[in-house]
Amino acid sequence: MNDQPSVKPVTVRGLPTEVRQLLFAEKTFETYYNLVGAVGGDKSQIPKLLVLFSDVLTGREDIHLFPTKLSELFSIDETKGYSLAVQLMTGVLMQVDDLFQDLDFQALTREWSTKDDQEEESAEEFAHTYVEQMPGKKDERSSQRLEDVFTDLAEGDLTHDEAASRLAKSPKVGGLGIDPTVAESVVDVFETEMKGKVFLDDVPVNRPPSKPNQPQKPQIEAFTEEDEKEIEQIKQEKEAALTHEPITSIEGVVKRVCEDKRFQFDNPVLTERCQKVVHSRVRGVRDAFATRRQLERSVEQGGVGVTGRSLAEMTQLLEQAVEEYHAHAGAQIEQEKEQAQKVKEAAASAEEQRQVTEQKVMDKRFVELTGKTPRTSVSPTGPKRSRTSAAVSAQVETQQREGKIDVARVKTIIEASQAAAPKSAPRPKPKRVQDVVFEKRLSGPVEELKRLTLTDFRRLSSDPVQATTKIKDKVDLLENLGYEQKVEGIKAWRSSPLNRLYIELAEQAVLSGTTIQAALESQQERGVEMFKDEELKAVMKLNADLRF
Repeated sequence: MNDQPSVKPVTVRGLPTEVRQLLFAEKTFETYYNLVGAVGGDKSQIPKLLVLFSDVLTGREDIHLFPTKLSELFSIDETKGYSLAVQLMTGVLMQVDDLFQDLDFQALTREWSTKDDQEEESAEEFAHTYVEQMPGKKDERSSQRLEDVFTDLAEGDLTHDEAASRLAKSPKVGGLGIDPTVAESVVDVFETEMKGKVFLDDVPVNRPPSKPNQPQKPQIEAFTEEDEKEIEQIKQEKEAALTHEPITSIEGVVKRVCEDKRFQFDNPVLTERCQKVVHSRVRGVRDAFATRRQLERSVEQGGVGVTGRSLAEMTQLLEQAVEEYHAHAGAQIEQEKEQAQKVKEAAASAEEQRQVTEQKVMDKRFVELTGKTPRTSVSPTGPKRSRTSAAVSAQVETQQREGKIDVARVKTIIEASQAAAPKSAPRPKPKRVQDVVFEKRLSGPVEELKRLTLTDFRRLSSDPVQATTKIKDKVDLLENLGYEQKVEGIKAWRSSPLNRLYIELAEQAVLSGTTIQAALESQQERGVEMFKDEELKAVMKLNADLRF
């Protein structure tokens, strides 16, 4: 097959680090082999697929020609090329779509899906058909509410937890009153049926018209004592929130948000997560949008799992508390600066007055002792860099110094100095100054991760899996010190010689058109110090686990 034009070697260094790690991950390579094998493509051309990814994502190739390029690369027909492009887009590139704002991955997927002869169906149509095919008796109102929840879930307007929460709500507030465990199962089954489908936009559903001779009776809801108690409790909580004490510390912000009765968590782990998220927001590690995403993220993914109205109220309360804390801190800093400036000015004025008074006394004593008028001012008798307390006035201090002067002794010393000139003493030899030698100091976890080499990795443990566990333990230790410390630890690992060795090996495999395993064997045959097979797999898995 030498008729095909050779692929020009290009580098993937123009892509963000997250994209490169995703494309070179072991799990992603398994996806490549499965998808290419499903359409009957040539699996030996998979390394060149990474070069094609780099070309279309960096703009060297038109991304609209991606299906055609896939057909040429894997020797498959055009229909299979469009099918493979859709699968690669939804299975791989959709994970990093937020890093490419100028590329609309969803629009491209819909365009290629229509050319792949997939059935054109909107999210609303799919939800309507799914609800109609569900077993059991359903009234019209329940069916409509169930369709609305499934439609919003299919269009991405609701998350998994939000959809289950809406189904579990009381029918009085627009829900179905389903048990939360059953609601989770219903949403899971629907997401399984929906997986891999691409929906069209704005396709109305043709529902049968309602019968005119059967008007629906309005539902009458009574106002009970329980409702009155709930309203009274809400009033009390609002009044307590309006009469809180001013926030003067970061701990005050954390207490205001995480200990609020509306957002209290039964699980102490969730309470600790909430405190860490609020702490990072106050210190500026996260902005308001990143904080909201972390609060909304599911518990299984490391979030707090707050959704719906509770999420909106918690976010609003947090931002108000942060603004109040920053306002108080700014005012306190300005007040301390003004007070320090006043003290400094008062001390300078007292020092200046003391020096003037002391200078006059010294000039007067010089005239009495020598009988001459001083041509220049005589320096004070105090030691160099001496300080005088502001509590003692300049006049009192001067009188104290004046009383300590022995006039007769001063005259005797002056006459003796005039009679015989002192002999100059020999200057001592200067002492030899030795260079300062700094002692070696221990480094912290961040420095250890940044300097980690292949030799250091093997010293951690003879088992590569145990060695990577120790590295993750260091990152977990940094996370206990603060979220920003964890971020610094992961960045240090990514810049370490060990991780750079893995990245260079993967790039060599892409540029040479071989697999990463073949590139590793080539380096080992040349005698270069390189990973073993188990070490390479352990490092690839470690890169997939270290996220922030």
